[in-house]
Amino acid sequence: MPKKWLVRTAQAVGVSILGFSMGTISYSLDRNPHTGRFRLLTTSQEEDVEIGNRISHSLLSSLPRDLVLSASHPLTQICQRIADKISLSGDAEKIRFEMVIISDTEKRIASLPNGDIVIHAGLLGNIVSEPELAKLIAREMARTILRHSSEVVTFSDLARIPSRCLYSVGKFHWLAMKMARPERRLADLPKTERLEKEAEEFAEQLLGQAGYSEGSKQDNSELKYWADRISSQL
Repeated sequence: MPKKWLVRTAQAVGVSILGFSMGTISYSLDRNPHTGRFRLLTTSQEEDVEIGNRISHSLLSSLPRDLVLSASHPLTQICQRIADKISLSGDAEKIRFEMVIISDTEKRIASLPNGDIVIHAGLLGNIVSEPELAKLIAREMARTILRHSSEVVTFSDLARIPSRCLYSVGKFHWLAMKMARPERRLADLPKTERLEKEAEEFAEQLLGQAGYSEGSKQDNSELKYWADRISSQL
């Protein structure tokens, strides 16, 4: 009797996992219009924007006002001009890209799914030319246009389906907990080389359409002046 119960329970859990997974796949299957690659997504573009807005609001409200450069600051305007040039020349899916410059020593740049691109001023101190800065901005724009953040979140949710199903069955709490660590490793897979390569390749397309070709000449004096000035104040 215990053996039959165990087999039936295992079958029920298996059917639940399969049914839940298939339902998710049929509902969320998407083909990237820019690369032709099929992937799973659980959010719409409108939901991406809403999520990005919440993250942006949370980030900006947590920082002292004097750390965020205003939209009228020359350095913000330079970055915004570059983003607008890339956006107008490329296929930006009607996304309004907004540059947010944080005046601290961090050397990071990150994109949010609503089109906000956050650049830490510490990174700008190492930029020597406008094409170099445009390459960084284009890569983050590519991530947003290709909806990589939504893809990562979806994959992470799917990776945790088995343990969630097992946890719903009281007898299998221990197995669900045991599966948590390998599931976390599995959830990190989309953040690796494939998406990075895809973003790099699409960014190159955007840069070419915007006129930022290899060896293109640009007047970098204004960018260098303001980047050096901000860096010296950090």
